[in-house]
Amino acid sequence: MAENKAAGLVDSLMRYASQALDNQEYQKKVARLLGVADETALAIKTSDEWQSDTKYEDSYGDTLNHLLLGGLTAPTSWLKEPRKGLANALMNVRERSFVEEPSVEDQIDINNNDFGVALAKQMMDDGTYTQDAFIKKAQQYVAGMAEGKEYESVDGLYPQLSTSGTEPSRNRPRFRQPVKMPFLGYEK
Repeated sequence: MAENKAAGLVDSLMRYASQALDNQEYQKKVARLLGVADETALAIKTSDEWQSDTKYEDSYGDTLNHLLLGGLTAPTSWLKEPRKGLANALMNVRERSFVEEPSVEDQIDINNNDFGVALAKQMMDDGTYTQDAFIKKAQQYVAGMAEGKEYESVDGLYPQLSTSGTEPSRNRPRFRQPVKMPFLGYEK
């Protein structure tokens, strides 16, 4: 009986944690604490304005938002920017549910966050990274997706079109695929 109570308590705590991570105000506080509030605000503002200007569907705006979130919060080095590195890693933790398998959209968001990080790192390595240059490059990738263009992968990753704004299915397929975390140097 005590085992059932403990399991119920753990389940309740996990559900609460999962809901708390999805709370926008909580996310803003964590972003401020970790020093990436400006970057997250810029990602949201830029993707919203870009989508409005281009008239692309919501799914393209959400795709760009995740590319920007990943790339704009990518640390130049974990040693130099540990708080930024932690914030970047926490983005994907937020996408994972503590009580069930991540949905297809969650997996796409994680992929797009990781792609944004990989693209930013590639530009940092090339010496071409600035916020403006990165934003422009990310926009080119998403516009290319809309136009059916094919691009080379970045660190083995490609951006994936979000399912945001599409009619959700009750029986959405759920899958687990390896998630590459180039900023940590391993696959999980």
